[in-house]
Amino acid sequence: MQQRQARETGICPIREELYAQCFDELIRQVTINCAERGLLLLRVRDEIRMTIAAYQTLYESSIAFGMRKALMAEQKKAEMEATVREGLVAAWCAVAGW
Repeated sequence: MQQRQARETGICPIREELYAQCFDELIRQVTINCAERGLLLLRVRDEIRMTIAAYQTLYESSIAFGMRKALMAEQKKAEMEATVREGLVAAWCAVAGW
């Protein structure tokens, strides 16, 4: 892992690939000795890959949702500031008698 400069913590595609290769080799070796155990490990590997993919999709979706909400809040803030300014100008004109 040091040769490939994989990070020890956090999300690291290099580390993920190295572990995947290691697990695939482990599955290969187990399958040679016992086909049923090898098939079970294949199912475990596929299940965890699907779970990780689902979490990645959920994360990306939540980021997009957060960005949309932030943009909407910024637009509302600008609208409210414009409304307040208009109200202040109207009040000042009324006081001034214009």
